[in-house]
Amino acid sequence: MKVLILTSYITGHGHASITSALEDALRKRGIDFKSVEAYEMCSKTWLRRAKNYGKTTRKHPKMWEFYFNLSVRFPELVGHILERSCRKKFLKIYNEYSPDAVISNHPMFVKSILNIMEKEKLPARFIPVIADLISITPLWIDRRSYLTVAPTMEAFAYALRRGADYDKVKVINLPTRAMITERAKTVTEEGRKNDGFIKLLMMSGAEGSGDMASNIRELLKIENAVVTVIAGRNAKLEKSLRDEFGDDERVEVYGFVKNIDELMVRQDIAIVRGSPNVLMECVNLALPVIITGYLGGQEPGNVDFIITRELGLFCPDTNKLKKSVDRYLQNDRELLKTVRKNQFAARDLDAAGKIADLL
Repeated sequence: MKVLILTSYITGHGHASITSALEDALRKRGIDFKSVEAYEMCSKTWLRRAKNYGKTTRKHPKMWEFYFNLSVRFPELVGHILERSCRKKFLKIYNEYSPDAVISNHPMFVKSILNIMEKEKLPARFIPVIADLISITPLWIDRRSYLTVAPTMEAFAYALRRGADYDKVKVINLPTRAMITERAKTVTEEGRKNDGFIKLLMMSGAEGSGDMASNIRELLKIENAVVTVIAGRNAKLEKSLRDEFGDDERVEVYGFVKNIDELMVRQDIAIVRGSPNVLMECVNLALPVIITGYLGGQEPGNVDFIITRELGLFCPDTNKLKKSVDRYLQNDRELLKTVRKNQFAARDLDAAGKIADLL
């Protein structure tokens, strides 16, 4: 068995995280695999656009929302355009590797790749692994897929509405990287020890964004609060936070970290953007969340996912962060305990393994 994974390491942490989880599951089963940065199969124009993803979503979120909604309206057209761009290099990779299955965890490489495989009569099984929770673009769904892996019942229902066959859609939780799932196995339902402090973790993606300084000042109004901040690769943000809070014993500032699991497992609450993978990593680690925002178009459903399942809180007005934390702490941390219990019920630490077993 040989598996070709089409992913993207340059358009956000989520696709890379899913790829890492799948690679680990395939490796454990002795299945040969090859992971490819899918945008490198495309023209320089497409590759350049992909590399600007982080900058676009941070500085021009409305523009990104417009393009996302455009793809929702014209999925077949987008598929045909990208097919022409990546055809030559995809066929070269396919013919050299000769996979038995092709997995795509990026929506741009579903219809486009299926078009190529259909025209060339390529026999490999094609399986999209949907990387969004509820706000699903139709680019993910194509009846020609051997199977489609949907992370929620909402995504499953959407796939059926878009014409997918009932018996070709499998519901399996969004997989998270092995670092997180292995750490999650050490977390117990009894919860973290209440030592009198409330430990708050603030993250804003691998690239770091947002007015984190204002959020920190708001959180420091909470009695006994200790705030850990991860600025990611944004060196300028990291420096400004260290300059302002470096002498405050209640604030720890980090840049890009490789031991995120160790930092997360020590916290009581995570304050995050509505990224699906970050949210699922928090769920797997039983770390209650406060979502402060989301990316237009593709992430509003992530807030619904968290709220309807009582896995966290939504606080779009960061001036009210203290009130959201206070809600968690009322009545001897009653809500905090309830949310952690719900997270334990919702998590699946073998999601990647279940996807590997489908092969």
